[in-house]
Amino acid sequence: MIKYEEDLKKLEEISIQISNLITNNEYKKILELDTHRKKIINKITNLSQSSKNRIRKIINLNQLAIRDLETEIVQLNTNHNKFQKRIKFYSLSK
Repeated sequence: MIKYEEDLKKLEEISIQISNLITNNEYKKILELDTHRKKIINKITNLSQSSKNRIRKIINLNQLAIRDLETEIVQLNTNHNKFQKRIKFYSLSK
């Protein structure tokens, strides 16, 4: 479940309330609801930015891990090839 799913539902409710108030020509409460709506929007924006930063960190860690694994694979292949050459050399010398 999305962290800010409840906030999105509240935002929708507030928008409906504002629309109803406009329809009924009750403009006094609109400013208060609009302020609350803006706070929710800012909260959602900050949460999504925080999520983006967290994802960027995970991507960077994964890229580092991939580089380390690739280096290790190259090293293992090099060692394996050397070992294969030794075995071939010893088997030919018998």
